[in-house]
Amino acid sequence: LVTRLLSVAPVLIFAIYYHGDEAKIENLLTFSQVFLSVALPFAVIPLVMYTSSKKLMGEFANRQWVKWCAWIATIILILLNIYL
Repeated sequence: LVTRLLSVAPVLIFAIYYHGDEAKIENLLTFSQVFLSVALPFAVIPLVMYTSSKKLMGEFANRQWVKWCAWIATIILILLNIYL
């Protein structure tokens, strides 16, 4: 219940601030999604690097095929962000 309330609080604050103006709230949602798409590669690249490292992960490191699939997906994600 607490985590749900924390995640909904910013939405309620901006809905009250913008007096329920759907166009402004939609623009805010669009801007937040653009920010998340720009920030995502900064989270995914270290994730793939760290989970593929035998030094850090030991026996739990990604297998070679998983590593290649992860890097391909990461590159596609970055290229789509650049394109958009």
